[in-house]
Amino acid sequence: MIVLLASSPILVAVSLLLVFRQSGVRAGIAGLVVAVAVVLASNSFALDGEALRLALLSGALTTFVVAYVLFGGLVLYRILEAGGA
Repeated sequence: MIVLLASSPILVAVSLLLVFRQSGVRAGIAGLVVAVAVVLASNSFALDGEALRLALLSGALTTFVVAYVLFGGLVLYRILEAGGA
C-alpha cells in the first residue's frame, strides 16, 4: 500500500502526459498536488507542516536552478544559430 501511495504522483504525471496528452506543466502541477495530498492524508509519511514547506521550497529552488541552466543553453543556441554556426 505504501508503494502505491508513494508512486501515485509519478503515475498521475505520466498518465496525464501519455494517456491524456496534457502539457508537462499541467502534469507536473498535478503530480505536486497528489504528492502533497498523499503526505497530508497518510500517516506513513511523517512530515509536519514545516518539513513539508521546506521540502516544497527546496524543490522550487532546484527547479529554478535547472530552468536557469536550460535558459542559458537556449540563449547560447540562438546566438550560435544567428551567427551562422
